[in-house]
Amino acid sequence: MGAFNSLLGKKSLQSFFQKLHSAALKGLNFGRASDYAHNGEAFVLDAVMKTLAVSAPVVFDVGANKGEFVKRVLQHTNKNFQLYAFEPSQETFKLLKSSIPSSANVHLINAGFSDAPGHADLFYDKKGSGLASVYQRDLNHANIQFSEKETIELTTLDIFCEQHGLSAIDFLKLDVEGHELAVLKGGKKMFENKRVSVVQFEFGGCNIDSRTFFKDYYQFFSSGFDLYRIVSDGLWPLKAYSEKLEVFQSANYLAVRKDLGPF
Repeated sequence: MGAFNSLLGKKSLQSFFQKLHSAALKGLNFGRASDYAHNGEAFVLDAVMKTLAVSAPVVFDVGANKGEFVKRVLQHTNKNFQLYAFEPSQETFKLLKSSIPSSANVHLINAGFSDAPGHADLFYDKKGSGLASVYQRDLNHANIQFSEKETIELTTLDIFCEQHGLSAIDFLKLDVEGHELAVLKGGKKMFENKRVSVVQFEFGGCNIDSRTFFKDYYQFFSSGFDLYRIVSDGLWPLKAYSEKLEVFQSANYLAVRKDLGPF
């Protein structure tokens, strides 16, 4: 240990340790949340749809954008599911409708979710952007400016499910650019009554702009769910909170209701 300790904190080794740190983050599957072919999302979708012990699972895709996940659900499962895809941007919703064929079990809704119903500004760098967010993100360091916006309609999980007679959400997928925690809080009754089975959500740079921490998510799920980070070939369990989990590079996570057993 003495020899190893002598290497720590040295100015001459900072470049080496920075490269090692970057390599380790990639090895832990950070920074790959949008790389569906390699980041483990396909594995998780198949596992979730096979494991759910219901004949017609209800799937929510919150932040559907142009319909990439909707197409994956249509390709990866033979179940008699009901899929609700939500996209709040009017322009992006037009692209969503044009890319998804009409189907009795796919419902496209031009609305977003939050912790309370109402309206909000949606900011983006260009129409149809996958970066659109209710937070005017500061991405100047990436040469991206959120210079465009539109007003969108927001509801809550509790309100929508009550209005549409939905007693459960079997798979809730969230990709709302930093607003995931607010969406979860809008489903307070659904979660308290154990009406949500599995949740996939993204955490990363967007959470800097929304000022939310991974600890907030860990605490939200701590009482009734097992929490995992999605890796390229499965799930890595997160058994206890640590500051090391506060990594603001994009990664996908899965929360599974404890009574469903391990995935």
